[in-house]
Amino acid sequence: MLRQVIITNPSGENLTLDLFRPELSGYSIRSITGLGPVDATINSQQMVTTDTSLFNSALLGPRNIVMELGFIMNPDIETSRQRCYKFFPIKKEIVLTFITDNLVAQTSGYVEKNELDIFSKDETTQISIICMNPYFYSAGENGYTTIDFSKATKNFEFPFSNEGLEPEILDSSDPIEP
Repeated sequence: MLRQVIITNPSGENLTLDLFRPELSGYSIRSITGLGPVDATINSQQMVTTDTSLFNSALLGPRNIVMELGFIMNPDIETSRQRCYKFFPIKKEIVLTFITDNLVAQTSGYVEKNELDIFSKDETTQISIICMNPYFYSAGENGYTTIDFSKATKNFEFPFSNEGLEPEILDSSDPIEP
C-alpha cells in the first residue's frame, strides 16, 4: 500500500505527501494515475507471401503520472496554492519518491501542467508529470541507493598468453628491406 510520496523540486527542497496525515503537508492526494506498467509499442513487419507478421522490436514510451491534489488549510489555502507552484514548477524536472509498505521507488520527470481549479467549493489541482525514463528505480535506505564495493570479491580470471608476438631478434648482418 502506498504510504507517502516525496516530491523534490529543482532547488532540492522536499515536500512529503503523507496519505494518512495530509494536514502535515497541506495537500490531500485524491488520485494518482500512471503508476502501473507503461504501454509498449510493438513493431512488426508484415509478410508479403503469408497472412502473418514478424516481430521486429518493442519499445516503452514515456510514463505520464497525473496527480490530483486537494488543498487543506495549512495555515491557509492560499499558502498551499503558492507552495504548489514552488514544488511543481512548469517545464522543470522534479524527483518523485514513492514509499510503500515494502519498497521505496523513485523516478524523475518534467512537469507538463499544474492546473488549479480555484473557483470551486473544494479547491484542487491536477498535475501532469512526463517521465522520459518509464522505469522506477530503488531509492534505497533514507532515499539513497548505496553500493558497497568494499565487499566485492575478485572472481573473474582471464588466462592470457602472448608468446606469438615476441619481436624477432635481427642479426646486424641481415639486410633490411624497405
